[in-house]
Amino acid sequence: MLKKRLAARSDWHAARERLLEAEKALTRQRDTIARARLALPMREFPAGHSFDAGDRRSELADLFDGRSQLIVYHFLLPPGAGPEHPAWRTGVDGCAFVADHFDAANAHLRAHDVNLVCVAEAPYREFAALRQRMGWQVGCFGGATREFHGEVFSRLGTPMDHTPGLSVFARVGDRTYQTYTAEARGIDILIGTYNFLDMAPLGRNENSPMDWMRFHDEY
Repeated sequence: MLKKRLAARSDWHAARERLLEAEKALTRQRDTIARARLALPMREFPAGHSFDAGDRRSELADLFDGRSQLIVYHFLLPPGAGPEHPAWRTGVDGCAFVADHFDAANAHLRAHDVNLVCVAEAPYREFAALRQRMGWQVGCFGGATREFHGEVFSRLGTPMDHTPGLSVFARVGDRTYQTYTAEARGIDILIGTYNFLDMAPLGRNENSPMDWMRFHDEY
């Protein structure tokens, strides 16, 4: 239900200008954070992590696909996950919602020396079936391990259960370096649909994050 007060033209423009000042401040802060993100140190990432590519195992270095920068989306898809799996409506559909935004961006990213891929715990055949259903072109790899997830996100490198997030890497010669990670609300920036909804009259219109969202072929 739309709950907005009615204002006269001059009052509306005055309110809009006050909000604009706050929006400009946020933009400047976002630029500052982007510069700080670029200034983060990097660390050498250990070799030995591989992924199920169907007919072969692919090393992390292979996921760069000849580019020097790699963004990995950690997709919550456990082995054997399906409509009856408890993760189906609490993670899989949310990750699919995020991944729906990848293909258009990846065309530009790849031209800018960045490759974007998804990795999941599920074997490749299960991930590939979801990829085909969703019509994605983004690279999807299965067999991601708790050891890989922990090496990326854990301060101590302790194996971890998979949760949605992203990790970013650079490749220099034959060495791979980790440069950034984000989890939870930190990946909201990837979801273009939310940016549109945040400008719509009813906003996100949800009681809890993503409670309204389904696979795009289910609406």
